[in-house]
Amino acid sequence: MINKLSAERNCNLWTLAKNENEYNRYHRMLDDSLKNVVDVEKLNVSLLASSSEYFQDKDYAVILHDPSDIRKPHSEKLEDLGTVKSLEGKLVNGYRTFNSIAVDLRGASLRLLSSSPYSTGQEAFVGVEEAKDYQRGQIRDAERRAQIAAH
Repeated sequence: MINKLSAERNCNLWTLAKNENEYNRYHRMLDDSLKNVVDVEKLNVSLLASSSEYFQDKDYAVILHDPSDIRKPHSEKLEDLGTVKSLEGKLVNGYRTFNSIAVDLRGASLRLLSSSPYSTGQEAFVGVEEAKDYQRGQIRDAERRAQIAAH
């Protein structure tokens, strides 16, 4: 869009857009309603489906599960921003992921099977200690108890 604005020397979205769909996309981008969201469930189903051929001739499979962090130390206003550790061990803003990979020891290759990002900032996130407290009936906040029960 920036290239079109400078080339046309015009900021009228309707004349810059080649069709109505492009106009609507520009409009949503500028009014902040355009969201690029990955459907994690569809992505993981696709990853597993594309891996089915990979497993067909295998006698065994080595599957590793890897929790890892996506660090966003300079971000402050991202949706459901949580807290993760930086490479230096400091707490910074970010997200966590839980990834599963298949390892072919004979061929020395890896295949991503699933990736599930999550945030400790989401109300659906229940940490280990909070889960224990919930099980023991020690969560005093009625609203939080209801959130945990719902998830």
